[in-house]
Parts: sequence; structure tokens; C-alpha cells
Amino acid sequence: DATKEQKWNQFRLWRMQQLQLSDWTQALDCTLDEQSAKEFRDYRAFLKDAPSNFDSVEDIDFPGFVGMMDYKIVYIKHPYKAA
Repeated sequence: DATKEQKWNQFRLWRMQQLQLSDWTQALDCTLDEQSAKEFRDYRAFLKDAPSNFDSVEDIDFPGFVGMMDYKIVYIKHPYKAA
């Protein structure tokens, strides 16, 4: 089993990937509608604040993730959470 430190290091690597995938959403010329832009901003803030807000990686209840859909990078809400 991984140590607590190793788990946080794994989380930070994954977080970096999620932030890199969504960097384009923060550009001034981004064409996302306001609701989508807000979802990305909120998600990015959640990821950045997670190490300060949670004692362990296992405690994090992720609201969604950045992924690919129809050849586009999109924010995918957690399928079991209310909108």
C-alpha cells in the first residue's frame, strides 16, 4: 500500500494533468458560455485547494473531471451528484 505522502504525490500529478487539460478555459479569448466557464473555474479551484481542505486523498469527493467527449476537452460532472 502507498503511504499518505505517496498518495498525495499521485494526486498532485493527476491534478497537474487536469489543470493542464483545462488551461485553455482560462484564456481571455475562450469562447465557452458563462456557465461552462464557471464550472471549469470552480473545478480548478477545488483541485488547487484540495490539499488544504482534506486530510487524505481518500476523503476527497470529486465533483467531476476533465475528459474528452466528441474530440473536445470538456468538464464531465460526477454522474452520481445532483446538478
